[in-house]
Amino acid sequence: MPRGGAKSLLANARRGLLTFKVGGEPFELPWPFLALHSPKWAQKLAEEPEMAEQVIELEGEADSFRAFLNFLQGAEGPTGDLRPDNFMAVLEWSEDFGVDHIRGQCEAFLLDPKGRDAIELSPDEILEIAARFNMPKLYQKAVEITGQGMQYLQAWAVVGDGSNRLDSDIL
Repeated sequence: MPRGGAKSLLANARRGLLTFKVGGEPFELPWPFLALHSPKWAQKLAEEPEMAEQVIELEGEADSFRAFLNFLQGAEGPTGDLRPDNFMAVLEWSEDFGVDHIRGQCEAFLLDPKGRDAIELSPDEILEIAARFNMPKLYQKAVEITGQGMQYLQAWAVVGDGSNRLDSDIL
């Protein structure tokens, strides 16, 4: 419970603040701001308005949630920017919260060679992120780069009778 206990929590709810607790640390966020960016949370709050009067506990690390909130709220300075050290935290929390526009920003970050090189991901890791987070442009680029790296792929195998056959398990 935030400092001040139940009275403070009720006062926050009246002021339009949600209190999240992540990694044991409380975070306050204006619910109208969250509802504007997250249709998922807008619906939750419409269906369960009493949530605004509770501490909402979330699994995760406080630092990663802080990075997400700083980016979402456009904090001043580097903490409000998408960077190699906060990229995955911002992307994962935005997916959890249903903030779709951040996914597009993350995709653009990885499509930019400066961003992609700074984050030091292999083409396979980029392909996995693109598939997992539904980033079609990045997926196409990652497939192209991954394919260019395949100089030789052995798809034939010697079977029990000594003959060569196409091995579907390799493909």
